[in-house]
Amino acid sequence: MDFFSNLFTPSKSKSNNYLFNTLEKLNELEPDQIVLYIDKVNPNVWENSEYNDSTAIDVLGKDRFRALMFGIRHSNKPAEKRLELWNNQEEFKRTERTMKSAPSTRNYATPGGREKDNELLERLRDLKRQGGRRKSIKKRAKSIKKRAKSIRKKIAKSIKKKREKSIRRSIKHSIRHKY
Repeated sequence: MDFFSNLFTPSKSKSNNYLFNTLEKLNELEPDQIVLYIDKVNPNVWENSEYNDSTAIDVLGKDRFRALMFGIRHSNKPAEKRLELWNNQEEFKRTERTMKSAPSTRNYATPGGREKDNELLERLRDLKRQGGRRKSIKKRAKSIKKRAKSIRKKIAKSIKKKREKSIRRSIKHSIRHKY
């Protein structure tokens, strides 16, 4: 414990070097150690200096920086609980990564799949013996749609003819009454 208290306590001269030294020393630790001992870091180190995340990422690297942010975010929890949460999160990320990188099993044969295929082939053979393919529902639906369309066209034509007749009659009627 003295090692960590010596590691992060500010030196006599309060300068921006203190922050950089803190980050450098954190860089020597493993991410789980950073999470475990985050409460040993002087909390004023971020306020008294020109800290920004990009410098911290440059110095620490991505994993240690994440550990640092995680430690700060959960600094109100006990050290063991913090470490347990961190390890759970890392384990979850590792399993998620392996799941994403694993090859797809979609095209693998399913257990008992060959028997199902054989059954399907036999059913198709039987259907062919009985007289070829059956008309699918989609084809029936298409033919119904075609019939409905032709009926609509016929109705539209008849309405158009009736209108034309009535217009002709009204024109004839108006011409007769004028002369």
